[in-house]
Amino acid sequence: MYDVESITKLLDPIFPGLFGVKVTEVGIEKVLGELELREDFASVGDVVHAGVYMTFADTLCVVGTLMNNPSSTQVVTRDSSTKFMAPAELGTVLKAEARAFHRGKSTMVWQVSIQSDAGKLCSIVTQTMQVLDPVEPEVPLPPITPPVALTPPPPPPPKPVAAEPAPEGEADKPAS
Repeated sequence: MYDVESITKLLDPIFPGLFGVKVTEVGIEKVLGELELREDFASVGDVVHAGVYMTFADTLCVVGTLMNNPSSTQVVTRDSSTKFMAPAELGTVLKAEARAFHRGKSTMVWQVSIQSDAGKLCSIVTQTMQVLDPVEPEVPLPPITPPVALTPPPPPPPKPVAAEPAPEGEADKPAS
């Protein structure tokens, strides 16, 4: 089973660690974390970029999923939905709590509440995590058939043009 120290060692050399995510508590139903909002997290208008919230939440969901599946190290995000309530200020610290909604063998659903250090709710993220099976030896795939060319249907045949009736009295005249 993982603890905060082993999770920190796992995350530090990869993207979440380089990004600055700090996991402060781990469990099978709840994961807590903190993230200092550096100046380089700014978007246009000196607000925190939306991807910062999503990265923070995703990391906590991966950790929670690993807590429930300690023999697996292959966890991917299958679905993510982020709602933004209020901006946090650069230079402050975000605090987040991820809670499990569904803990299955192959999928887990987590909801993450992210707050500013002043306690204001900034974002709620709901994610479905997929636990991948161990990688099996590669099995050759059947050959790929070329795609069917999509050609437009032929144009419809021209409509027959009906001859206009000759004005009265002109039908009896011989053609000159």
